Amino acid sequence: MSDRQILLQVLGSQDENRKLMERELDIRLSLRDTLLVVTGSPTMVERAAALLAQLIAVAERGKSVSAADVTYLVRMMKSGEAVEDVEGLL
Repeated sequence: MSDRQILLQVLGSQDENRKLMERELDIRLSLRDTLLVVTGSPTMVERAAALLAQLIAVAERGKSVSAADVTYLVRMMKSGEAVEDVEGLL
């Protein structure tokens, strides 16, 4: 899978995951070729970048990333839990 395909998988069908992350984390995500740009407050950009890195790692291993997965991880993050090594959680 190409880098762009992986990013598109993370963003979800019809950008469902992207819209969910934007709404819940108060950020904006823009995909420019193989570059994913995150804008928002510094704290939320940092959190979103950490979440995206984990989701990309999951997609690179050939696993799908569903809206339910993203919702679960965003809720974990918002409750103060660390979102690390998510492959064991998904």
